[in-house]
Amino acid sequence: MELTFIIGEDRRDLVKDIQNFKIDFAKSTSNWVQARQYENAMRQVFVNMLNDDRTPFNLTGCNIVFEGLLPDKTTRIYDNWDGVILDPLTGQFRFDMPKQAFAIAGSYVQAFFRIMRDGDSVATLEFDMTVLADKVISGLIPADYITPIEDIMNQAEAKLRQTGIDCQALLDEWKQKFNDEFNAINNQSQEFEKSNQKLLDEWAQKFSDAVKEWSDNYTTLTAAKNALTEQYNTLQASFNSLQEQIEAKNLITTDTFKDQLAHNNVVTTETLATTDLNGLQVPFSVEHLAGNDLPRFVAYGYYGGAGIPQEQPCYGVPDVFALKLTADVKGNHTVVFEFSLAQLKQLLPDFDVTKATVNLSSTGKWVYLSSGSAATIGVQCLNTIFTEN
Repeated sequence: MELTFIIGEDRRDLVKDIQNFKIDFAKSTSNWVQARQYENAMRQVFVNMLNDDRTPFNLTGCNIVFEGLLPDKTTRIYDNWDGVILDPLTGQFRFDMPKQAFAIAGSYVQAFFRIMRDGDSVATLEFDMTVLADKVISGLIPADYITPIEDIMNQAEAKLRQTGIDCQALLDEWKQKFNDEFNAINNQSQEFEKSNQKLLDEWAQKFSDAVKEWSDNYTTLTAAKNALTEQYNTLQASFNSLQEQIEAKNLITTDTFKDQLAHNNVVTTETLATTDLNGLQVPFSVEHLAGNDLPRFVAYGYYGGAGIPQEQPCYGVPDVFALKLTADVKGNHTVVFEFSLAQLKQLLPDFDVTKATVNLSSTGKWVYLSSGSAATIGVQCLNTIFTEN
């Protein structure tokens, strides 16, 4: 099956009742996937990704995620294992659907792909995914299939299995020694019944030695058991927290993700640091916004010009960088921009974040932030305009 998505142009209307979310695919003749219950891995979907100008979407360095809510409206699929990028420069990838995706017959409540790269993501439009019933055989029980959790559980299972083998070896050795001695005593029960004190003393000594060996190893076994219990409790707490966020339809917040990365030393605090340019506030107009809309912004860094075509360039072809941007909208119709400090140091090293000034474009769609150097930050307002102070 082959699907095609155009990032920036594909759109559909909002559903009328968001509480009873249901997309009407009755009039759609494209972008559908149909399979039979209990199919496993061999159901492949080939996907073409295009920009809104019909040029291929560059998939270099991307990870493909399939997200779906099954027909029972409860079971979820979040699969980042099974996407295979065929040709990144032409925007083509293949997704091998896992068997968990076909556990329930009916139409998916929602199914789409998410393209991830360097912590950023873009999602495709939903496609019609239908699972045909198999009334002859049965056996696959529907369950959430969240591959990040599967990774965690596989790692935990491997650690528990290895530790369990080490502990079990000690227990088996002691058990075998005890059984050997017990069998020896049992085979000599007649002599024991005749009050053979020598045999009784020998058995008692051997049993005492076995108990002493167990006692000597008890501390090691207890420490191993406590370590396993602590690891299990930690994993269970993480799993419960992630499950709560999944049920709330918020897999993980940005702040939580940053905290977990910093806590586990995946990245440094310096890498996560941001700057708001000394709280610099930029006013914008609300006249162009719908009643329930918020302003949206994108940011770029430049060298050799502010991103506007120059009749006589002074610095040759401008260097342009897409910047990570967080917008904090204030109640007085102003916005404070936060940028990644590490990214600014890497891409715009001579931009002074403590001396930023604002220049408004003639159309009001852009503001240019500069600090007296050749570096400039351009921020574009996508759905309204900036205004003077």
